[in-house]
Amino acid sequence: MEAAAATLVRPEELAAQTRTGDREVFVSLYEPDFDGVFDLVLRTVRDGEVAAAVVRDALETAWDV
Repeated sequence: MEAAAATLVRPEELAAQTRTGDREVFVSLYEPDFDGVFDLVLRTVRDGEVAAAVVRDALETAWDV
C-alpha cells in the first residue's frame, strides 16, 4: 500500500505538467470525471451531439489555457 501511495501525484503537479504540453497528463486529469461531466451536460442540453460539442469545447479551452 505504501508503494502505491508513493507513486501518486498531486493534481496540482499534474496541472503544472499540462502547461508544458503533456497531453497524456491532461487526459489523466479529466478522464476520471469525463462521464459525469458529459452526463450533466447531456441532462442540461438534452441532445447528445450538442453535449459532446460542449464538453469537447470545454476541454479544448482548458487545454489552451
